[in-house]
Amino acid sequence: MGCGGFFAPSARHSGGTTVPMFLASTLSNPAVVSTVRLFYDVDGTTVDSKDLPSV
Repeated sequence: MGCGGFFAPSARHSGGTTVPMFLASTLSNPAVVSTVRLFYDVDGTTVDSKDLPSV
């Protein structure tokens, strides 16, 4: 069965990395269609996003 994963920028730690994991059976023709950066205030009450250029 196995799992698939990849390295991605951390959403919580600037310059950090995260490794999302997926069961291979749940993926079918995966593709990156959009990349965004999320910004939030320290109380967590306001969230904003910015579209980033495709890689």
